[in-house]
Amino acid sequence: MVDFHLGQMLIVKDDVSIIDFEGEPRRSIKDRRRKVAAARDVAGFIRSIDYSTTAALERALKSALDEHGKLARALEGWRETSVAAFLSAYRSSLNGHEALAAFPPDC
Repeated sequence: MVDFHLGQMLIVKDDVSIIDFEGEPRRSIKDRRRKVAAARDVAGFIRSIDYSTTAALERALKSALDEHGKLARALEGWRETSVAAFLSAYRSSLNGHEALAAFPPDC
């Protein structure tokens, strides 16, 4: 199983590196190597996008409480765009193996 989320991305200026990609360290090597449905990782990554949106809003509101509605709308747009882009790239990577897709096209 792959354990990947946005907290494992190191972003410096315009360069991105993926770090800590070996899986949950508290689980045994055998458990980390066990194959699971890709939907689990896809859902985890989407949850990470959602979490980052919520965290960004909470942080931003500490300095701009009067901007809640504007910030919330902007971050919701970012979340929707990010999830759509991720799912589009995921589906493209299936190379015609749509049976492996985790989510329907309208998701």
